[in-house]
Amino acid sequence: MSRSILFVAGGSVFAALVALILVVAISRPHRPTRLLPNVAQPTAENEAPADAAAKESATSKLPSVPRPRAPRSRTPPQPSGSLETTEALIPIRMESTAASSLFSDLRCIRSQLQLYAAQHEGRFPTHFELQMTRYTDIAGNTSDAYSNQFRFGPYMMAVPVNPATGVATVTQTDDPQEAYAPAADMSRGWWYNSATGEFRCHTPNPVLTQRDTPVNSL
Repeated sequence: MSRSILFVAGGSVFAALVALILVVAISRPHRPTRLLPNVAQPTAENEAPADAAAKESATSKLPSVPRPRAPRSRTPPQPSGSLETTEALIPIRMESTAASSLFSDLRCIRSQLQLYAAQHEGRFPTHFELQMTRYTDIAGNTSDAYSNQFRFGPYMMAVPVNPATGVATVTQTDDPQEAYAPAADMSRGWWYNSATGEFRCHTPNPVLTQRDTPVNSL
């Protein structure tokens, strides 16, 4: 009998607790669920314009750099055989090395001409290149080999190239009254008068030394 009473009492307490929990739950005010705003997620479509705009803005802030201009080519005047008249030439000053070579050639050739005249009874060569580069006899006849007859010379191995024009030709005159006239272009080498022994650099007047002296007047 006592066990039945305890069981009924325990069941009554459990029922009372359940009823109390229900009452509390029902009496508690209902709170509505908060909804988050619909925020568009970034996609590849809407990212591209933004990136392009950002790049354009960054590019516009960069200072503009002017493009370098290609230097203009300036070709200095050079001796050329294609120049036909002295009026077509502007003053050309020889480099010091070339001028020194020219002075040396003139001094050497003029000295050898004087030696030739001294060994040939005062006569200068009538065929400049032939008689200056071979053995000769007293009359000026030439030979490729040395002998007792052809015992003079040679006075040079070859006609040197004119350092001003790059040409080794010799323009010759036999008239003792003919004065030197400047060359019309840069296609000549040397000028020689066989009657007087005069020997010059054959160039137009505008070809100058470093001291502005025409080289054909040396």
